[in-house]
Amino acid sequence: MERTIGAVCCLLCAFLWYGISRNRDSREPTGFWSGEEEKRKVTVRDVQAYNGEMARLYRKCSLACVLSGMLFLLLPLPGGISPGFGCTVGRYLVRRAYKKALGKYS
Repeated sequence: MERTIGAVCCLLCAFLWYGISRNRDSREPTGFWSGEEEKRKVTVRDVQAYNGEMARLYRKCSLACVLSGMLFLLLPLPGGISPGFGCTVGRYLVRRAYKKALGKYS
């Protein structure tokens, strides 16, 4: 039962990340949870390229969640460690990629 619950939670997160990645055609810069919305609206010059870069980043996050969910179904212990790893080290890597994209398109 815990395998199914863990897998469903990971897959729900994957759908969320994938849904955010579908915003690449927007005329405003894609959001990020860092709270820098006003700064981003002012500094991003090439919105389409920035949104494309952010869409790729969010699809990678979605893929990581799908893989964690599948791992949960196969091996519960590594499957339980995987989301924790993604929320610590993965969050750092995502933030770093966001800063890189923001600097590149500002």
